[in-house]
Amino acid sequence: MDTVRVIYRLKFRSGDLERLKKAWRAVVNAHKAAGHASLESVLLVDKEELLQPQVMATATAISRWRSQEDWEAQRTDEVDAEAYKVFRDLCEVESKKVLHEVSVIRDEPAVAH
Repeated sequence: MDTVRVIYRLKFRSGDLERLKKAWRAVVNAHKAAGHASLESVLLVDKEELLQPQVMATATAISRWRSQEDWEAQRTDEVDAEAYKVFRDLCEVESKKVLHEVSVIRDEPAVAH
């Protein structure tokens, strides 16, 4: 099974960024607490959009899972219905895409010779 990254495109009111960050963290932490196969997560925004407080902004959330099968089986609101409700009240998930990792390059410290 391949490790996957699930990329979510989210729309939210730019003034709600702090609340969205907390809601995303609550969802991610719920999966970890339940022992799900989620490995890590990141939430990214375009700071230029955030300078306009009344504008709908776009965020990209990327979650990493051990496999697509794990993600499909464990992506349930039941892990924490309240956390998911808050998250969904704050943003609209415009799209999601599953990408399979084929190569990961990590920044390793140089080895002295």
